[in-house]
Amino acid sequence: MSEALPEGFAPMRHRGGDFIDANGPVYMKREAEVAILGLRLEMRHCSPGRMAHGGMLVAMVDDLMGYTVYEILGRKPAATASLTCDFLGPARLGDWVEARCQVTRAARDVIFLRGEASANGQLVLTASALFKLPRQA
Repeated sequence: MSEALPEGFAPMRHRGGDFIDANGPVYMKREAEVAILGLRLEMRHCSPGRMAHGGMLVAMVDDLMGYTVYEILGRKPAATASLTCDFLGPARLGDWVEARCQVTRAARDVIFLRGEASANGQLVLTASALFKLPRQA
């Protein structure tokens, strides 16, 4: 498997939190109003069976959703209020994993999103989430 980054991906710039940085390296590609996160699975991202740890995939999608609310929608920081994930297949050591999401509904203080992660183009996780914006003072 090639270790080269797919076209258009660059290291994700630091946004002030260390969690994703510590679990990366994570790469990003922007396409208009959509951001895509990418990650080459290393052993530290995997369970003993050399497959992506489910928590790593969930964290990747959750981080992308938070990024989408903050950067793309231009909102204030928001907190994950609900996140439901379904695992559809394995992502294996060395695979290139991509996470994508879309806003399905945005109200004054809540935002609904759907997301997914794929490994080498094969869907491995789907997610739906509700993000809560902080109360206005």
